[in-house]
Amino acid sequence: MHFFEIHLTNPLTFWSSSVIQNLYIFFMISLTTVIFILAAWFIILYLKKFYGERPIPKEWKVFWWAFVFFALHEVVEMLALYQWLHGQFFVFLFFAVEIVSVILLVWGCYLLVKTYALKR
Repeated sequence: MHFFEIHLTNPLTFWSSSVIQNLYIFFMISLTTVIFILAAWFIILYLKKFYGERPIPKEWKVFWWAFVFFALHEVVEMLALYQWLHGQFFVFLFFAVEIVSVILLVWGCYLLVKTYALKR
């Protein structure tokens, strides 16, 4: 396996000869990416409105960064599904972003539960 390769494939003919099916798959993959980006954006808008001038707590920042990394992971996954990028570097990047996003999400949820749910 090479370190890094770029391949050009047509997303409208990649999965089958049906353009409708290819558009549907491309739309669904793109929609997932857009949803994660919007989730991160809405979280930061909510935090800015709720906290105003006060500093945003660490647990919410970690939770937000998890969604940012999940959005990045979805972009990398789209590149992988259409085989636009190949190589060892890309495989490492794919798994590294996924592992970091899961760790941030678990850590952020733990901090949120510790701060708000287990507070007595």
